[in-house]
Amino acid sequence: MPRFVLALDQGTTSSRSILFDRAGSIVAVAQREFTQHFPRSGWVEHDAEEIWATQAATIAEVLARGRAQVADIAAIGITNQRETTLLWDRRSGRPIHHAIVWQDAVRAHLAGRWPAIKIGGPRDWPPPPRPTAAAWRAKARASGRMSSGRSRSGGTTTSTTFRR
Repeated sequence: MPRFVLALDQGTTSSRSILFDRAGSIVAVAQREFTQHFPRSGWVEHDAEEIWATQAATIAEVLARGRAQVADIAAIGITNQRETTLLWDRRSGRPIHHAIVWQDAVRAHLAGRWPAIKIGGPRDWPPPPRPTAAAWRAKARASGRMSSGRSRSGGTTTSTTFRR
């Protein structure tokens, strides 16, 4: 019978896994930071393969610390970077380019061209043009894959789910 709940926190600067028992007590925690890339002033990117590797490593670590197997997990909760954007190849599941982080200035610039979205404030933040920013950057760096129709865009959880 499953004994644990696994929480995956894929944050802006690190990946974390937390293993909880049936009473809701923390059994084990693991966290690994990943590299922040700043290719130009105001640009913020992450290596999606590094995100994947750090999250997988933290999962293995908490399972080992908690003396648990995958079959012992009753449920998994996931939280992620929300508006961080990633383009990946739909055939291989591999990233085409670094993920564009929600803090990226290009997103803010593009958001200024969109009408304000009023959801409790003058503008929803992070700004909404996820595919626009992703396409803009990826097209500049990987136009061959973009024109082939093989790319997909989404957040970090979407690409992870698609990949596995």
